[in-house]
Amino acid sequence: MRFQSNSLERRSGFNAKYSRAACGGTLTGQNGLIESVGFPELYYPDNLLCEWFLHGPENHYLTITFEALDIQNSLECANDYLIIQENGATGDLLGRYCGATIPDPVDTASNLAYIKFVTDESINAPGFRLRFAASAEECGGELSGTVGTFSSPNYPNPFLHKLKCEWRIIVPFGHRITLTINDMNFGSSQNCSLNYLAVHNGFGENTPRLSKLCGMVTSGTQVKSSGNKITVVMVTSQDDSEASFRITYTSDEDAVCGGLLLSSENGNLTSPGYDGTSNYIDNLNCEWIIQNPQPSITTIYLSLEDFHLEQHINCQNDYIEIRQGDSNGDLLYRLCGHRTRLEPLLIAASQIWVQFLSNSENTDKGFIMHYSSF
Repeated sequence: MRFQSNSLERRSGFNAKYSRAACGGTLTGQNGLIESVGFPELYYPDNLLCEWFLHGPENHYLTITFEALDIQNSLECANDYLIIQENGATGDLLGRYCGATIPDPVDTASNLAYIKFVTDESINAPGFRLRFAASAEECGGELSGTVGTFSSPNYPNPFLHKLKCEWRIIVPFGHRITLTINDMNFGSSQNCSLNYLAVHNGFGENTPRLSKLCGMVTSGTQVKSSGNKITVVMVTSQDDSEASFRITYTSDEDAVCGGLLLSSENGNLTSPGYDGTSNYIDNLNCEWIIQNPQPSITTIYLSLEDFHLEQHINCQNDYIEIRQGDSNGDLLYRLCGHRTRLEPLLIAASQIWVQFLSNSENTDKGFIMHYSSF
């Protein structure tokens, strides 16, 4: 409250009284307790309007649990009632309560919640006690063992919050990753726009998508990478009530493509299955590292002997990318389309990274690339 006056005219002023509210307030922290006025010794009084604003830590959600509930019962809780809303007084309604049946715990989608308790002038009752606790949204990460298992948060219980998690799995060069769905229940809906798992052939969502799974998935369903990297992305919507999974991965099969090579040994890189006539398959991600053991006196020599990839003006569909160092290094070349014999590529570096990507659309005959030291 602020009182301000100017220099133009004087009046008699005002006299205001204030008092501490009987209930309500702002609670901040990891957890807290809320009780109705007088609980548990006294019945709550008439004509209350109590408002609590809950603030948990950032990147947490709140679980609100009733320990006791005895509020005047009425049709649609029209007389005395307690409501819980997301965020604040204008947020989505999570529940409206009266009577004496203790409801299930309520989870919020964020770290904020609003609780309002209203009573009329008729029947009173003992009231309520509830607690809130904040929990972190911990999921995703990078896995590097040759075998392993990962699951949705709080598995086997369904996950109820709006969330996006990403697991990245890497195994030794020369191996591919096999994901096996042990259990997956994302509700009965087959609409994969709300709750789903997306599996990508490589690191990140910009690599080819191998599968998008939702609903009830049969145990034993498998998804395989072409190389030694794979990404699993879990997306859940706060509007749906079921999302849980458990996945095991192994790496005992040889990679379809990719690997660690030495330029001094001379050899060829090819698209998987290259025979000069058949087309390569969709959604490939092949990554090779070519190391030069003597970078001070030799360079890496690449020669494209045959090259037929999908045509695209900016090489955004199927392409070969060559970078200095590793996948984060400077981009040297991005190649696509049909090319007759090219001038050899000479690269002065101790190591280069070569990637071949194909998307889910058109394919072609592929390529053969010779490498050596020069």
